[in-house]
Amino acid sequence: MHGRKENEKSHQIVPKIGLLQTLSFKVPSPQAEQLFVKSYAATLERYRSLLEEYALGDKTYARLLDELSDLGFRSVTPALRENILAFYSASGPGIASPNDSPRWRKTERELKQLRATEGAKPDARSAAGIGLDGLPVTANH
Repeated sequence: MHGRKENEKSHQIVPKIGLLQTLSFKVPSPQAEQLFVKSYAATLERYRSLLEEYALGDKTYARLLDELSDLGFRSVTPALRENILAFYSASGPGIASPNDSPRWRKTERELKQLRATEGAKPDARSAAGIGLDGLPVTANH
């Protein structure tokens, strides 16, 4: 305790000019504090939103991988194959899918199978912009 009090006293004695000016503490104004609180709340909300989007994307890619695996990856074009592999190489296991979960282990097995394929050559249907479900493929898919 004795050393702390001496340090506080010396801190008060040293003039806050030049380089030492950065050591002086100024209480933020109420407006600055309010701005900080709003900024923090907005950042937190954006972070939560991104987590939800990521979880949705993770589930969607896992479902797509399941469906393609069920078909033996026969209908996977090289572009789709690269897209799926790029997603998983960038994301790793999802937030809701720890490395040891059965869901993630299944995904890893399916990714290994997908990596072993070359990707199907586009057939007339996919070249014409028609998906596996028979519906037109749009930029949103």
